[in-house]
Amino acid sequence: MKGINISSAILLLIIILNPAIFMFLKYRKNKQGAKHSAGIGAMVILVLNSVLIFCLVYFSTVIGITRYTVSSEKIPSEFDGYKILQISDFHTGTFHGGTEKLIRKVKKEKPDIVVLTGDLIDDNKVNLEPVTRLVSQLTPTAPVFSVSGNHDVWYYNFDKYQNLLKKLGVTILENNKVTLQRGKSVINLYGIGDPYTWNDKSAEEYLKDAISGLKPSTGYNILLFHRANMFDEIKGKGFQLVFSGHMHGGQLQIPFRGGLISPQQNHRWFPEYTDGRWTEAGTTMLVSRGLGNNAPVPRLLNPPEIVVATLRSK
Repeated sequence: MKGINISSAILLLIIILNPAIFMFLKYRKNKQGAKHSAGIGAMVILVLNSVLIFCLVYFSTVIGITRYTVSSEKIPSEFDGYKILQISDFHTGTFHGGTEKLIRKVKKEKPDIVVLTGDLIDDNKVNLEPVTRLVSQLTPTAPVFSVSGNHDVWYYNFDKYQNLLKKLGVTILENNKVTLQRGKSVINLYGIGDPYTWNDKSAEEYLKDAISGLKPSTGYNILLFHRANMFDEIKGKGFQLVFSGHMHGGQLQIPFRGGLISPQQNHRWFPEYTDGRWTEAGTTMLVSRGLGNNAPVPRLLNPPEIVVATLRSK
């Protein structure tokens, strides 16, 4: 799915409206011979562009909420309306508005569970204080489940980081599962930790072994896994819903085309799976654009987001 977010839509509006207004004012001047049309036209264009540019900057940086409804015959009726909130690629709070604004948005949503899909930290500039502040506010709000991302496992003191999350009340899902219960019904939540490798072939072998070890059940199965770019190795393997991140929305969002660049070396330019909803072979993957940024260039037309998925029983 090639998405278009609010900031991209505003950019398209700027591109389309400017020549349209210019042509209209020129037509009006030629028809009416108004002496002041040029001045009025310039003022209209200036004011309009100022408003649109302000909105463009604002919606490129404000934390957005992307909502999805996920339906399946395998979802028990007692889980109808079950709300899952996803936070991905926090990168120690390197985004506009920061941790406090994020916490307020999460609490307002009142999710049934919160899932963290990796890269809460940045291994180049580790600061656990924002993570502690975030997670200590999340766990009283709803049960929190976590898998690691590449920056997490690269951290030289990864065990300390994992122990911190556990101490704060997070359930760690590193190649294991938990059963979620509502009434007399259950669904399964699985997690696969990030492979400690940047080699795509090695990562594929790791993921294959991890899925084989998990043995997805015949019920409704949800998977947390950081690397959205590996969807081809996940789809059709027994998981009906997958939450992923890692791709940072492609860094630069091109309207109707998607992200520009991948953090991976393979398929680096115009990669698939940078954001949005993807459904293939009976598996739906929801990809968060994430919140933070560890790249040397800023995110453009690519606002930070949290994802909220509501389950519906068919």
